[in-house]
Parts: sequence; C-alpha cells; structure tokens
Amino acid sequence: MEVRNAYEILGTKDSPTEYLIEGLLPVGLTIFTGREKIGKSFFLLQLAGSICSGKNFLDKSVNKGEVLYLALEDTEGRLNHRMRKQKSFSENLDFITKIEEGESLEEIINCYMRNNPKCQCIIVDHFLLAEAGAITAEYDHDLQVARKYKSLADQYKLSLILVIHEKKGKANSQIEKVIGRGLGATADCILRLSRNDNTKLATLYSAGRDITEKNIVIEFDDETCTWNQSSEQVIEEIDYNLSAIINYVVSKKEVSMSAQELASTLKLKLNPISIASLLDKNKNILDSNGISFERGRTNGKRKFILKYNELENVNSADSAD
Repeated sequence: MEVRNAYEILGTKDSPTEYLIEGLLPVGLTIFTGREKIGKSFFLLQLAGSICSGKNFLDKSVNKGEVLYLALEDTEGRLNHRMRKQKSFSENLDFITKIEEGESLEEIINCYMRNNPKCQCIIVDHFLLAEAGAITAEYDHDLQVARKYKSLADQYKLSLILVIHEKKGKANSQIEKVIGRGLGATADCILRLSRNDNTKLATLYSAGRDITEKNIVIEFDDETCTWNQSSEQVIEEIDYNLSAIINYVVSKKEVSMSAQELASTLKLKLNPISIASLLDKNKNILDSNGISFERGRTNGKRKFILKYNELENVNSADSAD
C-alpha cells in the first residue's frame, strides 16, 4: 500500500481531458442512451462519419480518426442507404453487423485494436446485443461491467460508446434515465437523446467527469437524415401526466373538470394541488398545443376549463407559412 502526502499530490500535474469531439465526446467510456426509434442510429452514423472525415459535428471541432461501428441492429443494406443519404462513406469506417455465437465483445475489441491500433472510436449499438445480460438492476454487477469496458477504453486510448435504451418510467435526473446505475457512475461521459413525439427537434443532454452539464437542441433533417444544431431554445420533455391531459383535451375539444375528476378520469397519480401546479407551470406547452387553460366554478365547485382551439391552430399555421 502506497500512502502519499497531500503536498505530494499537489505537485502532480493534471492531464487535460482528451476529446474526439470538442467538449462532447472524450477519450474514455461513453454511455449513449435514449428511447427506441427516435434517431439514435442516424445520430451515431453521422458522428462516426464526422470522426472519419474530421468534419465538424454539431458545430464542434473533431479530431480525425478511424472508427469501428458495431451496428448490431442494422443490415448492410440499411447502412448503405443511410450512408448514401448522409454522404458518410469513408475508408476509415469499419462495420460489424453480426457477432458469431461464442464471440465476446471484449475479445472483439481486443482483437480489432491489435490489428487496427490507429482506431480512435468504437461504437457498440446495441450493447445488450453484444453482451446479453450485461446490465441488471444490481449496482455491483453493473459497476463491474462498466469498469471492464472503462479499462479497455483507457488501455487503447479510444472513445468507447456503449448504446443502451433508457429505462422506462420516471426518474429524478437525466443520469437516472441510464439503465444500470453502475454504468452511469463509471462512465466518463453520458449522452442522452430525448425527443417528443411529432417533432423534428430533440435535446442532446451531455454530462461527465470533466464535461460541463448541458442540453443542446438539435433538429433532424429528413432530406439528409442528419442532426444539426438548432437555434431553438432548450425543449423540455412533456411530463407523462401533462401529455395524458393534452391528448384527452384534444380528443374532447373542451373539458371542464375539477382536479379530482381529472385525476380519476385519466388515472393520474397526482393530488389536486399537483395537477393545478402542473397546468400552471406548463401554460406555454398547453398553448403550443392549441389548448387554452383557465379556472372557473360550476355549482360552487372549482373547475379547470381546457379548450382545444383547432381552428385557431390551422389559421396560425397558415399565417406562419
């Protein structure tokens, strides 16, 4: 056991964080997460292409390098189509679309890096397809799995990106959206892509050991199948309860109910005060969905009056064009 005095530590030079993508993707272990079918694969292929070409990614500078992409949820035909759309073909980009029975992800990474020592980034999409049972609800187990891959990333000085679907249900923070707390605790970087339904806008959340926590608003381009930085303000995910209220009002056109009636009808697990607070705090989201909100009374009882102004929405959409 080696014991060092604080003054000895004080004299140690700190090595700055190395980045493949400035302020976004460091050398080390990165966990990339998000819901299914929101554009993660397009995002990762674009990221890989940017590293291979050295071109900016989301207006951030990129260190050019070689990339191995384990696209285990895609076919070669689909990758071909996407690369043509994004114009991301590169001799610096290799793919693996299938892992043979008995092969381990750890062995694949070690073998590839021995043969391709200049590789600077490996993307594993999806991690559980590469290593079944790797993520559990047990912190100690997940911690050991994360440490194994963190060690590999450090050994080869590469950016190792493990892609997972975020856990379902509520969470108290962005980090808790990562499946397996052990992964989040060990990773050098967490990237989370979140996107509300029926919109091209999404929020890219990033945080890490030496990364300033931030949200970047990005927008999907259907023509090029790429994500680009947007000038829009940060968008917040719509709370599940708020989403249920919005959908109900849109279907009914007009709703006049007490908080208790609203909770009972929609099976919301909120008390009346929380429902009132939810609506008050999100008037801008209600308004953007064409819903007006006011308070009233019927037979002496307090009511929430919510109206869906469909005609008004159409007129405003026409005028915006």
